[in-house]
Amino acid sequence: GEVRTTTTSPAGTYRFPALQVVGSYTLEVTPKGFKSVKVQNIIATVGTVITRDVKLEIGANTEQITVAAGAQQVQTEDSALSQNVDHNVWTNMPLENRNSNEFIGLLPGAEPAAQANLSTDRGPAVNGTRSGGGNFMVEGFDNNDQGLGGGGTLGSGSGGSNTSISPDAIEEYRVIEHIPSAEYGKAGGFVTDTVLKGGTNQWHGSLFEYNRIQALAANSWFSNAAGQQDHLIRNQFGGSIGGPIVKDKTFFYFTVESHRLRTANPLKGTTMTSDFVNFVKSGQFETFMETDPAGICVQNLGGPCPGYFAADATTGPIYNKMAAANPLPLCTLGQANCDPSTFSYTSQNVWSGQAYGAPITYPVPLFASITVPQSAPLNQMRYSTKFDQKIGSKDQLNVAFLYDNADTTVAFAGGDGVIGPSLPNHGRAQNIGLTWTHTFSPTVLNQARVDYVRHTGNFPGDSAVAGFPSALTFWDSSQLDYGNASNLPQFFTENEFIYKDDLSITKGKHNFKTGAEYRRTRNGSSFDAYKNSLQYISGVEDIVTDATFTNLVDQKYFGYIYFGSTTYAAASLNPTTGTLPAYYRGYRAN
Repeated sequence: GEVRTTTTSPAGTYRFPALQVVGSYTLEVTPKGFKSVKVQNIIATVGTVITRDVKLEIGANTEQITVAAGAQQVQTEDSALSQNVDHNVWTNMPLENRNSNEFIGLLPGAEPAAQANLSTDRGPAVNGTRSGGGNFMVEGFDNNDQGLGGGGTLGSGSGGSNTSISPDAIEEYRVIEHIPSAEYGKAGGFVTDTVLKGGTNQWHGSLFEYNRIQALAANSWFSNAAGQQDHLIRNQFGGSIGGPIVKDKTFFYFTVESHRLRTANPLKGTTMTSDFVNFVKSGQFETFMETDPAGICVQNLGGPCPGYFAADATTGPIYNKMAAANPLPLCTLGQANCDPSTFSYTSQNVWSGQAYGAPITYPVPLFASITVPQSAPLNQMRYSTKFDQKIGSKDQLNVAFLYDNADTTVAFAGGDGVIGPSLPNHGRAQNIGLTWTHTFSPTVLNQARVDYVRHTGNFPGDSAVAGFPSALTFWDSSQLDYGNASNLPQFFTENEFIYKDDLSITKGKHNFKTGAEYRRTRNGSSFDAYKNSLQYISGVEDIVTDATFTNLVDQKYFGYIYFGSTTYAAASLNPTTGTLPAYYRGYRAN
């Protein structure tokens, strides 16, 4: 029911600025002294200017000529080079992630950031510009995140825009690759201009489910090589609905999409053996060190030393607490996922294997290579809503809201070692924008916009080991870490408020567009590096005995601590107060 009316200039030029992108338009011309003309099926697409010249014939105004609009082959009104992504891409083609950020890769000159050897995935590199040189827009609003690499990374797709948009919500998707108009602002690499589906006087909707089942898929080469089975199950489901709230006046369109991804890939690393842990826990380690001919006292300290290692009569209480909270995978002789050729019986500790005396060979293995499935479940929800409200013949309001929430947990990836605690990540992106379009006269139109963009990305660390130090061994090959990584936790929140006004004026043969934009950025982050400290323990003997073994050997040999059970330690500290520093950083910009 959209109707716009204008009067041509004496030169016969006319312009309809800021038409909504919905289906097709019909142009009717009714001049005095000429036959009226109706041009049907004019397709308005996002980010373009359409020229439609009309040939008039002398005659009565009651006579009408009807013609069908042809495709405009050359765009002469705009210097920008752009391409409208065919809607068949997201309606009929298989999309692995159903992520709108990936549409850019279909354009000539676009290269995914990962393939362009760039360290951050802020979207593709287009025509030589670096990743992050683009400007993502939706419904004329900003859809860029300020510092977290693109909200597309919330899911398993490529980065880029703040919120990734469900394909069921997209009406049109255009990428402007060269010299975008000044009204876009922000960046010169490229602009994505996305229009969301809107409601009409007819009801429309959809329901869908896409499912990828492991039983029907081939095993990857890497899993075959590791003797493991792939695990990749993807389920995407949702729908959309749109229509009139009040016919010809109020419309809405709503979409919802859920993404459930379950993956597991083989992770290989060097771990301790449960044989050695039990060797210490049972008291055999103490007896071996004090009296056995192969132990450290007899071999390197001049003779038996009964009772000297009483502190190491069993595993330490701190180790027991860490191991209970974070039961990392250990190898056992004969265990299927442990490589039998990698079992090592020789100590690699600074004392017993690196620096002094004869290396200690234990009756049980200390290390072995293990392969474990590394799971990475993803739960993602996306919503989009669009409202259109006509207020009289001169005013129209449009509201759009986008929501993208994703939670992932990667097993064993949350420490400073290869095998550590899990790494949870919570991300949420939201956009809301309001546009007020007001027609002052047939030749003057104004659009005022208010836009709010929010993005949170949090890495709290594994709650099971909250407060534990990051504890690794320094001298030996163990790749275990019993605490969260030393750069965790991390919390990021970004807020942006945008106010924009565009004024379009037709004057004679010329069309003018001018405007202004104001942005207020308010970002806060908390990067709690070394909050819980980083502890490099000398070796596995010290890990399981709460950092006492090497200290005792030093005391026996030197009479004081020399190498020490802790080789390296780091912590964050406010030196003026002796307390933790303030980790929060707030940034404001205009």
